[in-house]
Amino acid sequence: MGQLLPLAFKAFGEVKLPGMIYASIPGIALFGTTDFGVRVTPAIIGLLGIVALYALAKKLLGEKPALVAALLLAVSPWAVHFSRVSFEAGLAMVLTIVSVYYLVEQKPKSPIFGYPCSLRYWPPTPTTLSVFSFPYFS
Repeated sequence: MGQLLPLAFKAFGEVKLPGMIYASIPGIALFGTTDFGVRVTPAIIGLLGIVALYALAKKLLGEKPALVAALLLAVSPWAVHFSRVSFEAGLAMVLTIVSVYYLVEQKPKSPIFGYPCSLRYWPPTPTTLSVFSFPYFS
C-alpha cells in the first residue's frame, strides 16, 4: 500500500523530494500527463522567481538595479536549466527570495509581526532542499 502525503518518494533507486512533486499536481490535474501539463508548473515557478527577485531588488536597490537583476536571472543558465528540468532548486530559490522579501518588507514596520511573516515560507523549503552526506569521509 501507499503512504498518505509522503515526505520522500522512492523512484529508480533514488529518493526524490516532495516539493516539486506536490507543486506539479495542479498542472497535471488541469492538462493531464502531457508535456505541457508536466512542464507548466516549473515554468510558472521560474517566472515567479523573476518577479520575486525584481520586487526584492526594487525594495533594496531601486528600479534600475531591479531590472538588471531580473534580466540576469531570466537569462541565467542555472535558472533556465532548473526550470526546464523541474528540479527542486528552482522552487527553493523562489521560496527563499519570497521569505527574504517579506523579512525586508515587514522588519521596519513591526519586528514582532515581520519575522513570522518572513518565516511562513521557510517550512516548505526543507522539502525542496536536499542534504548531502559524504559517507566516505565519516
